[in-house]
Amino acid sequence: MIEQIVARGENLPSMAQEGVDQTAGQIALAAENALAAAHVDKAQVLGAGIAVPGHVKASGGLVKWAPNVKNRWMNVPIATLVENRVGVPVRNAHDDTLSH
Repeated sequence: MIEQIVARGENLPSMAQEGVDQTAGQIALAAENALAAAHVDKAQVLGAGIAVPGHVKASGGLVKWAPNVKNRWMNVPIATLVENRVGVPVRNAHDDTLSH
């Protein structure tokens, strides 16, 4: 199960036990913290990316199925949920795709 969210070396609990909204909030917090640590204003950011284990429909920002996440996410619009919190465009892709 996914237990942590990592952004710019910071580890935060995923809050996966609490549900999708809490996990999206933690991802957004990690992004905000990374921007603050880098002294970058959101207006300078073109976008952010989320690496997700599981089946992903990147074109729609959708996690089709993530077996490693509590309650096995199905059809979760994680990119939209995080984008609405952070205020920059967010895209997601399968974690293996982003690691290359």
